[in-house]
Amino acid sequence: MKTKALGLATALMFAAVWPALQFPVAATEAGQPRIESIELSGRFVVVKVQVPAGLRKLTLESRARIGAGAWVPRVVERLDGQGGTLTFRLPASGQLELLRVRGDAAEPLPATFYTGAKEFAGPASAFPQVNVPFGRGDVWEAGAPTTDDGSGARTVVESDIWRVRGDTLYFFNQYRGLQVIQLAPPDAPTVRATLPLPAAGEQMYVVTDPHSGADRVVLLARNGCNGWGSENDSQILIVDPANPDTSGPSIVGGLELPGYIQESRLVGSALYVASQTYRVVTVPPKSPDGAVVEQWEYGTQITSFDLADPDAPRRRDSLWFAGYGHTIQATDRFLFVVLNDPANWWQTVVRLVDISAPDGALQLAGSVLPAGRVADKFKLHLDGNIFTVVSEVSRWQPNGRQVSVLETFSVEDPLAPRKLGELEVGHGEGLYATRFDGQRAYLVTFLRIDPLWVVDLRDPAQPKVFGELEVPGWSTYIHPLGDRLVTIGIDNSNSWRVAVSLFDVRDPAQPALLSRVPLGEDSSWSEATHDEKAFTVLPDAGLILVPYQSWGENGQASRVQLIDLAADSLTARGVIEHAFQPRRATMHGERIISVSGREFLSVDARNRDQPVVAARLELSWPVDEVLPVGEHLLEFTGAAGWFDHTAQPVIRVARASAPNEVLRHVALPAGQNLLGAATVGTVLYVVQSGPGEALPPKEGEPPVTPPDRLRVTSFGLSQLPELSQLGTAETEVAPLGWGGQFKALWPRPGVLVLASQGGGWGWWRGPLGFWEGDVAVPGRLWWPVGLGGRLLAFNVADAAAPKLISDLNLGTSANGWFDGETFAAGGLIFLSHQASEFLEGVTLPGQPPAQPYEVTLPDGTRQKVTPPTGIWVTRHFLDVVDYADPATPTVRPAVNLPGRLVGVAAEGALLFTTGPHWNEQWQSDGTEYLDALAYDGVSASLIASLKQPAEWPRALAVDADGVAFVARPANSPATGGVIEAWRLTEAGTFLELTETVLPEPAGQLKPLDTLLAAQAGAAVQVFQKDAAGTLTRVGQALPPGCFWPDLAHATAQPGRALWVPLGEYGLLAVPLTSPP
Repeated sequence: MKTKALGLATALMFAAVWPALQFPVAATEAGQPRIESIELSGRFVVVKVQVPAGLRKLTLESRARIGAGAWVPRVVERLDGQGGTLTFRLPASGQLELLRVRGDAAEPLPATFYTGAKEFAGPASAFPQVNVPFGRGDVWEAGAPTTDDGSGARTVVESDIWRVRGDTLYFFNQYRGLQVIQLAPPDAPTVRATLPLPAAGEQMYVVTDPHSGADRVVLLARNGCNGWGSENDSQILIVDPANPDTSGPSIVGGLELPGYIQESRLVGSALYVASQTYRVVTVPPKSPDGAVVEQWEYGTQITSFDLADPDAPRRRDSLWFAGYGHTIQATDRFLFVVLNDPANWWQTVVRLVDISAPDGALQLAGSVLPAGRVADKFKLHLDGNIFTVVSEVSRWQPNGRQVSVLETFSVEDPLAPRKLGELEVGHGEGLYATRFDGQRAYLVTFLRIDPLWVVDLRDPAQPKVFGELEVPGWSTYIHPLGDRLVTIGIDNSNSWRVAVSLFDVRDPAQPALLSRVPLGEDSSWSEATHDEKAFTVLPDAGLILVPYQSWGENGQASRVQLIDLAADSLTARGVIEHAFQPRRATMHGERIISVSGREFLSVDARNRDQPVVAARLELSWPVDEVLPVGEHLLEFTGAAGWFDHTAQPVIRVARASAPNEVLRHVALPAGQNLLGAATVGTVLYVVQSGPGEALPPKEGEPPVTPPDRLRVTSFGLSQLPELSQLGTAETEVAPLGWGGQFKALWPRPGVLVLASQGGGWGWWRGPLGFWEGDVAVPGRLWWPVGLGGRLLAFNVADAAAPKLISDLNLGTSANGWFDGETFAAGGLIFLSHQASEFLEGVTLPGQPPAQPYEVTLPDGTRQKVTPPTGIWVTRHFLDVVDYADPATPTVRPAVNLPGRLVGVAAEGALLFTTGPHWNEQWQSDGTEYLDALAYDGVSASLIASLKQPAEWPRALAVDADGVAFVARPANSPATGGVIEAWRLTEAGTFLELTETVLPEPAGQLKPLDTLLAAQAGAAVQVFQKDAAGTLTRVGQALPPGCFWPDLAHATAQPGRALWVPLGEYGLLAVPLTSPP
């Protein structure tokens, strides 16, 4: 584009109402546009410009002051090149103190592109549209590991997430997969190897290969991301943890099974798995000439596997039961399967399966119908041929109270179990912990206090209560120790805390509470209250280990509590501090070992009051951002999250070829969320902020929002893997909200802008709340609103002295919110927002009249309010910020768009949006379009529209060259997916360039310079793209676990790899080849 000339800037000042005035204007050079006069005519400014021949566009620009801010285009006129006099007329404004005229002999786009529609409608509603973003989903985590030598026949073993064999710990870590940890020497443990299998499961067994005597690890896992109802939803994997051929764990065998794995037991060498799934059943015709009907039935499948030779596992047998099976229990004779009645949640049936055959053969036996609902495995007990069941019954009395019923059955004939006796306890109370010990049963019920019931089972036909003890709270698990019971549960007598208790049951008629240790300060919770494997009782060591979390004066704590176990007392000793939720702990030699999903600790607890962490081993770490720098990767853990907002952000340096092998670990200041990071040359810039959570105000007081602390730090990268801090600066800013994400942009050299992408919590101005005089004041509600539109600009021209130079908040409208992405082009920042406008007196067809309602005035009285009749119309708008003066960024007037901004090309002259089209009656058929628009600084003109696919999954992305990629399912009868490449022609139409076939439809696309990444199903595919839109596949990878990667933060180095941050699950690396 050739710029012809700039006219003279002229000062202009305003009074309230002035008659027409004319200001003299100095002459300009010949051949340039020249402002001849500026007049005030009423409330308008009239500017006359002399235009020389040869100019095709004239732009009148203004600014508010000299030396600050940028020139803002106000009016654009397109010319025929003949020259002459042109008059501009625009409303008077304080932003017009300085005016200039700009002439261009050519434009970046064809002139016809600027002739399209410039006003676009939107949807209408009787209520304002409020953006409510959803929080990031978190994956919730599912005791002492069983230490065994693999010997023994027909022993019953339950799965767990860890197992110790000698000096080796096997840990099925949901964040990484199977990790093999060498425990010796105790103060220098190492992760010997990892089998990547994150987010796949938490059930694990360790067996012995009878041929070599070596360990084999059995993992029960989700089979990729196969959907329910297929024959291969789940899988049993046999892993050699030390395969010499692979220098690490390798899968040596596996079998598939349908459904979602619910429970399992290993009995001898036979594995029994209960899974939830569907099957097709055939319904006979109701009449002789009727048709057979097929329908899907939901139920529980019991599948058995013979693991006598674990390297050659065999699927042995299976049984199907209709209904939901939430509990199983096993002995070496029977597998008890508890099934819920689909029509009655309070009723279960217990099916008996004969599993006495050591090879896993299944023989269906009889069934037992208990009085009510059986809640867990501890409610089932077999002693010889006496089977005891404890269930909870709801009798739907007027007071809604329940009762616990203990019943005994003879299974001497397993095909026809016979009821012997029953006992009711805990009338009006809920049933909690249950445990059998010999010929006694211990039951805990609870309403306001915790009765511990001791039941005599010596006469199965007449069970009776030995004794009862009432204590505050309730127990969730009972661990018998002869004439003592150790329990864990909840103590609600002082706040709500996990508690460990010791009971004396030497005299069953007089049970007594000997000691109780509550955990935490104000409140606490523990995995051990719902999974007893997290509760470690070590009688020989006189020690109990309990992982727990709590809130206190210093915030959230994650700990393992050490408790001395004596014959008549429990004594709280020291705690082992974890950075993340601890899962398990036990003794190993002279050390306590403890694991969380993120770390392994070896602890010297010879002084139990002051345990010392002798070794800390990092097992996993979240990766929220990744930046490649030459041969290295910078991996960022952003820390602050919904449940972990005090954690410490970290930069990890790894080789690009080995992203899971950390070379350097740089901790950033704790309690400051990582907002963004960016590199330029050999310098890294990291921006953090302190907590930005708004607090609800006290009654009658306005909300108080303390400022955030914003820190920018620069690091030198010339000596990687070493990071050297070059400079840092900290300043206060208005609260940034909480939970939002920021995108790093470079609008011009030396200026880094972090643009918020929405999310976070704050105050939303909601419906009318009360009246002040004659003015309706909106009420303030605590609401999760999108906080986009925040732009933080940093001057990084001097790498040793980075600093915040401007903080611009565009998201202050009560009825607007930001959507779409943010882009940088031509020294400008582009983003879009939606805004709702109330049209009073306008109604939709069938809209009911507004109904009066009452509000409470500040003095406590109530007043009736009649809201105005009308509709809210929501439209999209473009926001452009000029960073010519980064210290005073200039916001151009908002421009109407047809949809959400998804792309910017031609240095900002070409825009792309997506969304439905709405007519003047605010109606749409729901079809979405990709719209191309020409932007001239003042308005956006519609050039062309491309109808988007109606089928899902689908995706859309526009690269910096203006090529639009549209992903859709393949046209029937073909399967898979297609990526179409489209470009705008000079005639102003969309032209399809290419089609690329995918094995599955893509749900996400991400342009990365010369690459295009596609997420199709769970797989990530990477293509090299050229100017003609041709895509050449250069890489693909499938994540090792069952989750779909989010490409929003993906980055790549062509010819090497694409890296996708997976949050808690680390990093996915997709190796890339060079295109042929």
